Order: sequence, then C-alpha cells, then structure tokens
Amino acid sequence: MISHAHETHPTGQQRVLVPVGAGVVTADSTQVLPWCDVDPTGPLVVSAPIHGRVFLPARPYDDLCIMAWLLSPRATQAEQSLTNLAKLVGIVLPRHDHLDVGDDVVSIGRALTSAGARVHEMLKRHLAHEGLWGVYETVERPLALLLRRMEAAGLPVVPATADLSGEKPETQSQWAGWPTRLTTAATRRVHPTWDQTATVTGRVTARKPPLQSLPKGLRNTVVAPAGRLLIAADYSAADFRPAAAMSRDPELLRLFEQGQDPYSQIGAMAGPPARGRERQVGKPTALPALYGATPWSLQDKTQLPVRAVEQMIAAYKARFPTLWRWRSEQIAHMRTGKAMHNPWGRLLLPETEFEAINHLCQSAAADVVKTAMLRLEVTLPQNATIVAQIHDELLVECLEQDATTVVTIMREQMTKPIPQLPVTLAVKIGVGKTWGEATRTQH
Repeated sequence: MISHAHETHPTGQQRVLVPVGAGVVTADSTQVLPWCDVDPTGPLVVSAPIHGRVFLPARPYDDLCIMAWLLSPRATQAEQSLTNLAKLVGIVLPRHDHLDVGDDVVSIGRALTSAGARVHEMLKRHLAHEGLWGVYETVERPLALLLRRMEAAGLPVVPATADLSGEKPETQSQWAGWPTRLTTAATRRVHPTWDQTATVTGRVTARKPPLQSLPKGLRNTVVAPAGRLLIAADYSAADFRPAAAMSRDPELLRLFEQGQDPYSQIGAMAGPPARGRERQVGKPTALPALYGATPWSLQDKTQLPVRAVEQMIAAYKARFPTLWRWRSEQIAHMRTGKAMHNPWGRLLLPETEFEAINHLCQSAAADVVKTAMLRLEVTLPQNATIVAQIHDELLVECLEQDATTVVTIMREQMTKPIPQLPVTLAVKIGVGKTWGEATRTQH
C-alpha cells in the first residue's frame, strides 16, 4: 500500500515521505533507507519493519489508497496504487518498485513526492464533492493510524508450533507452522497486516496471516505475556441491529431495547418442527431471508421442511412489516442505478438485490466496530491496547490489575449510542490468559 504523509520537523518545515518497495525515499534524502535501518526512535517512525509499513505518529495521517478506495470501493489494489493514481493527473512515474543505492533516488524521490502531493489534493477534492470527506475524516483516516499501531503491537503467541492434527486437511495446510513460522524473533509476536481496502463493505481484514480464518481451536496459542490478560468483546446480532435502525421497524427496535432475542422469536414462527431449537433456526433465517434467500435454500441451513420455512418467513414479514417495506425500498433504489450510502455516508455499489441489503447491513456493522475502536483508543488505560479486530469482535491486551476496568470501559464504549445508528447495542465480553479462554468466557 502506498502511503502519503507529512512529517513536521522542529524547524516547522514539512517533508513528504513515500514508502516504496523495500525502503523509504524522502524528498531531501540522498539514499534509500531500508526498513531495517530506519531508527524507530527518530523522527521517522516504523510501525512494523518486517512489513515495510511507515507511519507518522502525528495526525493527520493520509493514505492515498484508502482515499481512492472510498471513491471506488470495488477498485483493485493496482488501481489504487500511486502509479495508477498519478496517471489520472497526467503524471508518468519513474520505476520505483525496486530501488538500489546506485539509482538516482533524489530525482525519483522528488517525482514520487510531487505526484503524491498532487494526487492527494485531487482525492481530497473528489471526496468532498462526493460527500465522502466526512466518513474519511472521522472514521477511515484516524482508523488507519490506529491499525498501524495494532500492527506494531502484534499478537502475543506461545513459542511453539500448534498441533493441527484435529483440523481439516485444508486448514492444516493453511496454518502449518502456526504460530512459530510467523513469529517475529525480536518481539516474539505475530504482526498481522490490517487492511482497510480489501472489502467493498468497509470491513477490516487481516493479511499475513488472515486471522479471520484462524480456527477457533488455535486461539489458545495466542497467550498474554506474564502479568497481562486478553479481553475479547463480541457484538451481538451485529448485522441485524443495523437493519432495525435503518428500517426503523418499531417492533424490532423494541425487542433489541428490551434485551430480547429476535432470532429465537423468528425461529418459533416455524411452529412445532423448530421446537427446542428456535434460535438455531431463526438466526440463519433472519438476515438471509431479508437478503433474498428462498425457502428451498434455507431448508438445508435450518434442517426444516420447506413448508415450515415458508410459514416462518410469512410470519416474519407479518411481524416486522416496516423492516420488509424498507427492504423493498432499498432494492427499488438500487435498481434505479443511483448511488447508495450507509448511515455514515459510505458509498456502496451493490450489483444485485442480495448485495443491496447485505452491503447496507455489513457496512453499518463495520462502522459500528470502527467507531468502537476509535472510542477505545482514547479511553483505555495507557498499558491496554487493541491487538486484533475480527469481524464483530475486538481483542484487547492489558495488565492483570486493569482487567476489571478495561471490561467496564469496553462495555460502555462499545454499547454507547451512535448517532448514525439509533439502536440498542449489546456485547459479550470474556477475559482470559489466552484468546480461546477469553472467547469461551464471554457473557
């Protein structure tokens, strides 16, 4: 990812830093600085040298890829690159993917920083014109800096290779050598790369390794250091609550406000065939049916007769008519070809009826989590830090003596009302020495 940022020196002057290939070129530098040679205590700060990520600890921190992605969520990484973005302003950049000491790095650095500045101004104007500056300035821009700090913090792991014998063959292949193979010797931690631009809905994903696919059984290999604990907090009905808020369905909002479980109530609508497993039936029905799943496709997920599924969906529509009317309105809007935005103003580009509703709910859920992360960044104790964000779950590492305080802060900040999404939020939180234990003890 090409990043563009400014560093203010004690003299008040600014210089532009552009990460390229295996090093950094600065506008006033005469050499390429390999990541391993950058002094992290100096004015140039490296978040995780093993990944080649550079960030500046001061705000604002601007990432051209993120700015371009907000304007075009379906753009590829190649389309978001500085080389491609520079072409949009009529600039052809010199080769800069692999620089050697013998290259004219001064000229190349000046070309890169000049192009970066021009692209930056172009993207700022476009974000403002398209009404996207708000979501960039209040969510994505500060989150980018937080994610760089999470990369630097890393996940604490045990110094041994996990036993994968009980996992499926494909899982064994994907996670062979975990966590030792991915552990950085200097920190004894795994430092994932957190990607903001990999999904069209705004969900953050992890790369190197893809933690969102880490088997639950391997969470016990993530172990807090001596004197520290891990706290895992997971949102309840993370995608369904945004649907309630955006549709303003009074009955669904009431259920969430009173702490009731809509999934169980929807499952009960299937009648006697669902007795005793109402939630297991209702949860795989509530959102998929809203997205457009047919009774026949839900038959396998619910293990119910088609007739019982049809009865459940009919009762579901009758119980929450405002929710289903909102669904019809959003699909009609999508068919007009007009732009769709979530409550934060994020641009969505759905291509099907399924995506129209799915992207609205998932993007809103993603922004709920991002909002919580930004709130926690400024409210957690000094020695507590967010180390992972997987789907609707946050993992925080803290001192043992701070655990009770951190749990209280996380519950308060993660359920605190959000103006963009007026619905009652709920989280399950657990504490443990390992990520697995913290997950198992959630309540």
